[in-house]
Amino acid sequence: MTDTSLYEQQSLIEDSARRFLDHHYSFEARRNIIHEEPGYSTRQWEEMAELGWMLLPMSADFGGLGGDMALVSTLAKEFGRSLFVNPFLGSAIVSTKIIEESDSEPLRSEILDGIGAGGAIVSPALYEAQVRYDLDNIETTASKRDSRVVLNGTKTAVLYGNVASDLLVLARDEAEHKNANYSLYLVPVNQQGVAMTHHRTHDGGRMSDVLLRDVEVNRNQILLHGQETLPIVKRSVRYANAAICAELVGAMEATFEMTLEYIKTRQQFGKHLSSFQALQHRMVDMFMRCQLAESMRREAARAIESANETEQDMIISAAKCEIARAALLNAEEAVQLHGAMGMMDEMPVGHYLKRVFTLGLLFGDADYHQNCYRNMRIQASH
Repeated sequence: MTDTSLYEQQSLIEDSARRFLDHHYSFEARRNIIHEEPGYSTRQWEEMAELGWMLLPMSADFGGLGGDMALVSTLAKEFGRSLFVNPFLGSAIVSTKIIEESDSEPLRSEILDGIGAGGAIVSPALYEAQVRYDLDNIETTASKRDSRVVLNGTKTAVLYGNVASDLLVLARDEAEHKNANYSLYLVPVNQQGVAMTHHRTHDGGRMSDVLLRDVEVNRNQILLHGQETLPIVKRSVRYANAAICAELVGAMEATFEMTLEYIKTRQQFGKHLSSFQALQHRMVDMFMRCQLAESMRREAARAIESANETEQDMIISAAKCEIARAALLNAEEAVQLHGAMGMMDEMPVGHYLKRVFTLGLLFGDADYHQNCYRNMRIQASH
């Protein structure tokens, strides 16, 4: 794909997404949606599928639109601008990128077809509370019992588990504990032994905790097995973090624009707030953070498509760390510059603060990625 055609496609996605969200996802509509179950609009989800958005992260080999991270990043950025909460990140991005790597047919095609059409929501159940973001030391086990596999463990922070049809459960093979082999299983949410507790997140989204107690699965429910399982899962997490960086940048730009507009119209001591030099300097700082974050967003998208995995890890961790911190600082500045009004539920700026706070925690917070980046730099220097 040439640079010109890629730019044209990005512009088309940006324009169509912004028109759709401006028309269907106003701030007032969002407030109503997040306060009701299931925490997103099913009608809008169907319309997203009709627009082809579910197919955007999916490889063309499986009927998708190519999975180019530059295009997915453009769409995610518009989600961030509009505070758009939905199961897209977990199902259409993480689960899709994992399932693409499976050799289990016809199960793979059936699931991807369902995700692409918007009829299936598959939530990744990867993380566990006791190990936080460390996928190398999960404790959920898979043990053989005759011709079946039995899963036991607890998963946390499962995105939109309340509406999922299936879960992607990462488990350690109990018989191969010393070799640290992992497998990934497709588990229907209504499977016997699966218990779920649903939560509303800080930003109005939904997450679930999942208890797996003697959950028996057939061998045809195994999507990944062996030494390649964990690297495949980690690749999908890198892809997700690149998309999260884009959402954060979209939110940053929106908070900057609304704060700039506010201080241009709000008066204090008979003058517009924008006339005070101290506030001008703070707005310049917010603008510079937006520009730096946008540059890192683009670099993260580029790395997903062209860098080797070691370089990808370093670039994605650096971008997630810096953008998450910058987005949170910009949102805090925006709330402060709005004064007491910024704390009101009726004002969008406070919702942006909640959103960037939550996004910054998904798939590794800033501190985690800073440590990852530092460790990789140390290893590279030896």
